[in-house]
Amino acid sequence: MAIDGRRARLRLRRHSIHVTSSGCPSTQMAPLQTLLNASAALHHHLCPKQVLGVRMGMLAGELLCLDLPQTDKRLLAIVETDGCAADGISVATGCWVGRRTLRVEDYGKVAATFVDTQTGQAVRLVPCLEARRLARDHAPEAQSDWEAMLLGYQRMPASTLLSAQWVSLGTPAAALMSIADHKVICEACGEEVINEREVLRQGRTLCRPCAGTPYYAVTHSSRPCDLGPVPAERGEAKSPASTDKAAFNRELGYLLKHSNI
Repeated sequence: MAIDGRRARLRLRRHSIHVTSSGCPSTQMAPLQTLLNASAALHHHLCPKQVLGVRMGMLAGELLCLDLPQTDKRLLAIVETDGCAADGISVATGCWVGRRTLRVEDYGKVAATFVDTQTGQAVRLVPCLEARRLARDHAPEAQSDWEAMLLGYQRMPASTLLSAQWVSLGTPAAALMSIADHKVICEACGEEVINEREVLRQGRTLCRPCAGTPYYAVTHSSRPCDLGPVPAERGEAKSPASTDKAAFNRELGYLLKHSNI
């Protein structure tokens, strides 16, 4: 099924939720500190936005009555910014870009919508505007505002830290997740399109860049699968490693030998 070329948008029904205990006795969640440690290991440090992401993921599990982090693909998370909070959400929920259970709609907001793809329920979570100020009350020993947020966000009750809304999606979750093995060829550029991301324009099957405005512009054409070095007229120095195939193979061999790949 082809999806309309417009970006998937959240159609919000602003039904606010009073954030309290979910009443789901079977819901299981890893301890907060365990999730924070995992996020810090992934991100190489711990920051306030990671704490927010972890707390958002944990609350989503409570409100949707799901055991998290998930081992299946039942939960879909749509984050509204990239960066630190997204890492915290991934660790807490088990939603990852590589598993096609995490999507980024970059609105520049530390917010996320969590969708139970089995029931269709969706909840959007966003930090309360007063959370930064109130964090100091929960971390009186903090030596800076940054440390107050880092500690306070871990200690604040969810009802003080986060605001929740039930929402509906502008594009159904099934269409967002699509059919993983679906493949077509764009009739304009000849490139393969997967996951039902093609669009139809005047009877032609096109990829989204050919159907609209791509994020890139081609500056140099070459033979397929053999781009070669960047053209010299662009004034960019050529890296010896990029032009010396033997050197490249040596570097690749070293990386494979000394990594966990």
